[in-house]
Amino acid sequence: MIKAVFFDWYNTLARFYPPREEQQVAACRQLGVETSPQALIFDLRFSPSPEKRRGGQGVR
Repeated sequence: MIKAVFFDWYNTLARFYPPREEQQVAACRQLGVETSPQALIFDLRFSPSPEKRRGGQGVR
């Protein structure tokens, strides 16, 4: 008997429209921060992991 079915929703069955980076750029502009979708994508992919930002400490 099947009790549950899970779907990987975002980027599988659905996508953001407009893309989330464009929405984030628009929000930044409203706050007076100039950025670009490419800069946001770069920061997300190449920023240190949460563990490295905390000096190697895991979540406690």
